[in-house]
Amino acid sequence: MCNYEHLKEFYEELGDVEFELLNLNAKLNNLELANITRKLSSILNRMAVIFGLDVDEEKEEDEGE
Repeated sequence: MCNYEHLKEFYEELGDVEFELLNLNAKLNNLELANITRKLSSILNRMAVIFGLDVDEEKEEDEGE
């Protein structure tokens, strides 16, 4: 069975990787890298919808404290 906290942790880590890839692609402007990053973004978006994960919302709450 899947532990929600572990799933959320993996989701956050993948989000960090996505951010790094976006920054790298901004420097390199590589079409293959852009395609890989889009695929990762799509997976993360689907995960957010299916599992109710929204890291951005949580970060906004943390910043507001």
